[in-house]
Amino acid sequence: MLLRDSLPKFDSKLRFLHGNPSLGSVDIYVSGNLVGQNIEFGDITNYTAFNPSSYILEVFKSGTYDSPIFKKNIEVVPNAIETLSLVRNNGETDLFRLKDSSSKGGKEISFLRFLNISPNAPLMTLSLQNNEVLFKDVEYLETTGYYPLSPGVYTFKISFSGASAISKTIKDVVLLPGEFQSLYVIGLLNGEPQLGYLLQTDG
Repeated sequence: MLLRDSLPKFDSKLRFLHGNPSLGSVDIYVSGNLVGQNIEFGDITNYTAFNPSSYILEVFKSGTYDSPIFKKNIEVVPNAIETLSLVRNNGETDLFRLKDSSSKGGKEISFLRFLNISPNAPLMTLSLQNNEVLFKDVEYLETTGYYPLSPGVYTFKISFSGASAISKTIKDVVLLPGEFQSLYVIGLLNGEPQLGYLLQTDG
């Protein structure tokens, strides 16, 4: 066995989510390497492996490579698994970094967390169909923990603080046994692109 084969692996994995409703389709580069091409609003890339190091993240309008519309230095630490979301913050493009779980649970349980990345929505509460509250008053770009639930198909209700007459229903959400999943609410409340959601398996 070669020595390098016996050394621990410290590679990290990153994926990229386009959650900024004011941007069109984009190409994403990390230190000059293309990691996401023609990424539309609401798209998310697969995980890409990175060595721990410092990188330059650049976002360009799709099909161009002259002037980035967003640029940021990012530090990748060993054994990290993260989702990096392009979001809108105070009218500007920003980056929301989220650590993803790399664990696996037993087949009798699923794990769900809830992310509010809708820039114009008030605090959000996620409830089950029977009105049991899972996550209450989640702020924009707040990171929640994972909530344990039985695997299965769910209907969730999203309600908004200060607007009790307004709620959204999310049907046919499949929670997988043993998996950690993230439910992202994206888009604009009463605007375009409309409010929607992404359900992603983490790790």
